[in-house]
Amino acid sequence: MTAPESEGARPPSGGHPPERPQAPLWQRLRALDPDDVTARSLARTDQDGRYQLPVLGSQVWVDPRTEAVTSAWPEVIRPDFFLEVSAVGYLLSAREVPLAGELVSPAQVPEGEMFFRGPHELPGDALGALFGSDSGRFREVLTRLGGRPAPLADVGMEVSIYPRLPFWLGFWRADDEFPARVTFLLDRSASAHLPLDALWAAVMVPVGAVRRLAGKAT
Repeated sequence: MTAPESEGARPPSGGHPPERPQAPLWQRLRALDPDDVTARSLARTDQDGRYQLPVLGSQVWVDPRTEAVTSAWPEVIRPDFFLEVSAVGYLLSAREVPLAGELVSPAQVPEGEMFFRGPHELPGDALGALFGSDSGRFREVLTRLGGRPAPLADVGMEVSIYPRLPFWLGFWRADDEFPARVTFLLDRSASAHLPLDALWAAVMVPVGAVRRLAGKAT
């Protein structure tokens, strides 16, 4: 699954808009018992029947009836393709399993070596370029996303994408030999909660949030 090239893409001339690729996910979610969903995912439900998920220190709501994902911080945690696919996918697939306590790169999850390349390659170099040698700025941005220090790289931070899906970012400062870069790590249990396409979408949620905040950090 890849992100659509344009959210405003036109339907074929003379025809009806094609079904969104996310539509089957919503159908499956509506068919599930909310009590089972909340037990597995650690989400909550509100009085309107929406699922509430903590995401990057903020909140996101998933409404199976209207097929809408809304964010308490939309200018940073956008309710876009990545958030929709990963949030709905997480509610569908999360399991009651503990953290493995072993950190792996996305390429090290089952079948991840082939998946996380090409259109699914994670933008570690581009993200690092936003910060150059400014590790304090990196720390500030990640702290605003609910991050906490972790013993990684020059500066490491751990954030929570979803309740059972922690995510680590390691920042390597630019120096005379190498440009800045960011590396990404997951708990080995991540593949128990999301299939690969939804896991990629989930990782792109903090990547996008960091990009948006980086231009606002002082």
